[in-house]
Amino acid sequence: MKKKLDIYIAGGMTMKKVEVLVRMRLEKKIVVEVEDVEEAERKAGEMIDEMDREEYKEFLSSSRMPYGGPFVEKVSLEAKVKMAIDGFDPYVLCPGVDAPYDEYDGESSRIAEKIEHDMSKKEIADIIAKEFTRSFNTEFTIEECMWPAEEIYDYLKNQV
Repeated sequence: MKKKLDIYIAGGMTMKKVEVLVRMRLEKKIVVEVEDVEEAERKAGEMIDEMDREEYKEFLSSSRMPYGGPFVEKVSLEAKVKMAIDGFDPYVLCPGVDAPYDEYDGESSRIAEKIEHDMSKKEIADIIAKEFTRSFNTEFTIEECMWPAEEIYDYLKNQV
């Protein structure tokens, strides 16, 4: 999938679309039956995991944001690289789920430091491949690293 830079004129002003990160925290109290209080969090997670689409939709819509709404920020290059690398996850570690949230942060930081705005997808994939090869002592190819490189490249092209 290719993204194109969306620039258009609206009301005499040049407008552009910029990628932003929206973080929301929702809260909802639920009641769970447990024999031991220590089990409560696990049991609540299981209940949520077992919900079908409609139950989950209702659960989310009946939750509340505790302190004034979503937090929105423009995505930095470093944040976009982290998102792309965490999504790439070549060892299926699932940062933030089955592995620490910062599992690939070292690699992401070193990759972001080397990226320049005028690089091609192949140049970005080469940086990623070299960093993962160095970090994990396993050969990574440019082709294997093309997906996160495309994500980063598209981000760079949309930054005007």
